[in-house]
Amino acid sequence: MNYSEPLITQVVIFCRGIGCGVLLGAFYDAVSAVRMLFGERKSVYVFFDTLYFLFAALISFFFMVLYNSGQVRLNLMAAELFGGMAFHFS
Repeated sequence: MNYSEPLITQVVIFCRGIGCGVLLGAFYDAVSAVRMLFGERKSVYVFFDTLYFLFAALISFFFMVLYNSGQVRLNLMAAELFGGMAFHFS
């Protein structure tokens, strides 16, 4: 059996991971905008941040299942982080 994937497949999945991170970064900005409407109470921040991280974990899980047969790989997690940071700093 051959368990390795071609390099081009890995690059395409990595780029899709960056795109997923960008979308999660945009969603975090939307959640932050909604959070500001509710005031600056600590409970509001905890609620919305918990809601966001649960949603992000769910999206990341489905991404890994869809594109990587459910295998969690550090490079895909790094791609999502890189995409989110690229969105945040742009």
